[in-house]
Amino acid sequence: MFAGGPAGGAIAPPEGPPPELVGEDPATQYDQARKTTMDAYAQPGVIDGMVNGLGVLAVATGAWLRQAQTGQVQAYAWTLLIGVVALAALALLPLG
Repeated sequence: MFAGGPAGGAIAPPEGPPPELVGEDPATQYDQARKTTMDAYAQPGVIDGMVNGLGVLAVATGAWLRQAQTGQVQAYAWTLLIGVVALAALALLPLG
């Protein structure tokens, strides 16, 4: 079990302003603090939005592909064959 800092004591937070703000004028400190706060609130929204968007895309793609299920093995075989031919054609294309 982790007991904290040296000799089992609690780890104390650093004292004073963060090192990157030492020596800066108050306006710059305010801008940096505002930027950090904006990142803390905006970035999770962006990341959550991207993850949720990918989830919606996956559900929509599944719904679209569900309509393509016919139950006929011949249709699946032709689709597989067309995919293999397309991948082989892409692999044989010269790069550059």
